[in-house]
Amino acid sequence: MLRTALLIYAVGSLSLVALTAFPVDSRQWLAFASVFVVGVGFAGTSMLPQAMFADALAYEASTSGVSNTGSMVGAWNAVETISGGLGAATFALVLAMTGFISTGNDSIARQPQAAILGIVLGASLIPALAAFLAQYPLREFNLSEAKVDLATQGAN
Repeated sequence: MLRTALLIYAVGSLSLVALTAFPVDSRQWLAFASVFVVGVGFAGTSMLPQAMFADALAYEASTSGVSNTGSMVGAWNAVETISGGLGAATFALVLAMTGFISTGNDSIARQPQAAILGIVLGASLIPALAAFLAQYPLREFNLSEAKVDLATQGAN
């Protein structure tokens, strides 16, 4: 299911690229629809890894007899924090490369076309690429609910 959520997230993100091809007056509804799809995928990508992680920890503890929950949760949090930082840094790099103009006060900066394109690509292609790349390690995850239930029956 996580792979499906990642795919939904990626498709929604990629649909944001289409904003640049539509007339300005019709972009609003496409943006709403795209962001809705992104939100559905994001909900799945936020919830499902936590459930899978809990199942994997329970399975590992019941089959090996050793619980590494503390160290695994620490590693999980570290990877999650680092990946969040890398995502923000990547987006900042895209903005810098496309000439984004930031303001330190309440004034509004007129952005060059390249910066507008950078904003669109940074909010669409980068997240979609990350979602597609995240599918790769999930190919090896084959822990079913039945396997977890069978392994943890004796623990309850």
